[in-house]
Amino acid sequence: MPSADVYGDEERDVNYEVTIVREGRGGWVYYREDEATLPFDWDITSDGFEVYLPPSAEWDDFCKQNNATQCVDKRHQIVERLAEEVRRKKAKKAKVTIDDRGISFSFEGDWLHSLVSWIFGV
Repeated sequence: MPSADVYGDEERDVNYEVTIVREGRGGWVYYREDEATLPFDWDITSDGFEVYLPPSAEWDDFCKQNNATQCVDKRHQIVERLAEEVRRKKAKKAKVTIDDRGISFSFEGDWLHSLVSWIFGV
């Protein structure tokens, strides 16, 4: 998905794509920018799901290990894009929380979540 990002007073076009793949109770979220791809594990939680992130201190090494050197020093922008795209594609009504370890998508308080919790005692 093409997007315009603002860096200081400069604006440049950044082509990126977020793809969500399900495998069992979780799966992968892939962030693609130009020729680079970063994989992020996700899993279902008791009130929604979580996309796991490498801690800030390990971000640059994570990017280099995945041959995504253009993503070094861009953690904040990439995490914001991940949160926005995953919410748009899979969790429009979720409460989104971002911390150093991941992005949480919570449906707690949603009537369907409450019903499922009541039925299954979760």
